[in-house]
Amino acid sequence: MGRYQITSGRSAKGTKIVLYGVEGVGKTTLAAQMPSPIFIDTEGSTSQFDVPRYPSPTSWEMLLDEIKDASDIPEIQTIVIDSGDWAERLCIDAVCKKNGKTSVEGFGYGQGYTYVTEEYGKLLNTLTEASEKGKNVCIVLHAAIRQFTQPEDMGAYSRYTLELIDTPKCSNTSAVKQWADAVLFANYKDIIIEDDKTHKKYARGGQRMIYTQRTPAYDAKNRFGLPQEIDMNIQSLAPMFASQPPKTEPQSAPAPTTETIKEPDRSAPAESSKPAPTSTIPTDGEWAGIDPRLAQLMTANGVQPIEIRTAVYKRGYFPFDQQIATYPRDFVEGVLIGAWQQVFEMIKDNRQPLNINNDDLPF
Repeated sequence: MGRYQITSGRSAKGTKIVLYGVEGVGKTTLAAQMPSPIFIDTEGSTSQFDVPRYPSPTSWEMLLDEIKDASDIPEIQTIVIDSGDWAERLCIDAVCKKNGKTSVEGFGYGQGYTYVTEEYGKLLNTLTEASEKGKNVCIVLHAAIRQFTQPEDMGAYSRYTLELIDTPKCSNTSAVKQWADAVLFANYKDIIIEDDKTHKKYARGGQRMIYTQRTPAYDAKNRFGLPQEIDMNIQSLAPMFASQPPKTEPQSAPAPTTETIKEPDRSAPAESSKPAPTSTIPTDGEWAGIDPRLAQLMTANGVQPIEIRTAVYKRGYFPFDQQIATYPRDFVEGVLIGAWQQVFEMIKDNRQPLNINNDDLPF
């Protein structure tokens, strides 16, 4: 028998994720849907989101200490650093302060960048320790477009990559990519249409997607067998959390259907919260898969699924096109059902004549 224990199968460690993308694509929204997250908000990007967060760290030491604190709290399943590039600024400030410099350029011969690489490695080591305790860790980053030259000298081209320092003396970009189990690139998928008569080209679409495998256009990777291109929602990322399912696993999404959205019955007693008889609750179309308790409240108050999705979208919880049946169960129970009166008040404030061709719908 050998001197070392041999194991097999997937370990119980948390998943190390890098989520980067273009501005406004919904990186923070997606991270907020990961299992039981806590945000360490270095740039104030979560101020409009109802998410649990630590105080914004004002120093590099405070950032590392918050990670260590979160790794010891059983209820927390995912630690989110939002964002990693702003965390890098804290790192640079700490290096300059420690060495009595006003700028990383003040060290000479690129030595300052070497110090920054060593110091930023402490962040990755601290997050690795949290992962080994079973926590998922996610670094949210902005995307940068940089020139890339192939070693074969086949020419240079532009590609998306992480917005971190990337120099011969300091490549936090490479360190973070090597550290992660998954590097996910979020972007809009646009379709270019050419007019047959004028031959002018127009952009259509704008669907939000996640890209999981490297191409010449962007950096990406994953160790979970994810397809090259997936819809930008938490259900698409489920394989990454297979060994640590969320405490409230979302239900499967219903099959897409086409339905006519009707104006709610304004003559019904809208203020009533008395549950409707089960037999009167719709179960098809967008209603399929909705928690029966929520469906009863909706029916009793003349609320349509589109009104719930609009209210949720406007508060920044989930995308407008995400079906209610796919919302996490703790969100449905704790917010939509548990705080129904507040939700209903918001719906009443939002109400306009509903029409699927209405240009005011928040697509």
